[in-house]
Amino acid sequence: MTKKVPQPREQSRIKNPRSEPFTKAALFPVWSFQRLDIGGPWCFSKIDDANYFVEVLKKLGEFEKMNWNDLGSGGSHLIAISKLAKHAQKRLIEIKQEDIDELFSIRLKGKERVWGIMDNGVIRLLWWDPNHEICPSHKMHT
Repeated sequence: MTKKVPQPREQSRIKNPRSEPFTKAALFPVWSFQRLDIGGPWCFSKIDDANYFVEVLKKLGEFEKMNWNDLGSGGSHLIAISKLAKHAQKRLIEIKQEDIDELFSIRLKGKERVWGIMDNGVIRLLWWDPNHEICPSHKMHT
C-alpha cells in the first residue's frame, strides 16, 4: 500500500500565522507603525485634537513598560477576525490584510481601542477605534 503525500495548498489560500508564540525575550509589547491604515474609517488622522493624539501615543508608551500579562489584565487581547464587524472584515480585504486569523485589541479607556496585527511579539498597529465599532461587545441578557 502506498502512502499518500499531502499536496500543497494554493498559496493564495494559506494563512500566515502571525500570532505564533514568540520568544521569552519579547516580554514587553513593541509597536510597529508600517501597517497603519491611512485613509480608512479608523485612521489615526481622525484624532482631530493634537493634544489627544499625544495622549494616545503616551498611553502606548506606558503599555511598552507592561508585560503581556499586565496588558491582558487591562482588557487587551486577541480577537478572531470572524468576530469582527463585517465592515472591519471588509476593510481588511481592502488593505490586503485578509490573510490573518486574528487582531490584537488594545484597550485605551472605556470603549476606545487601538487595533493591530500580532507578529512575534510586535503589534503592527492598524486602527484607532474610539467607539468600539470594530468588534462591538454585546452585554448578556440585554
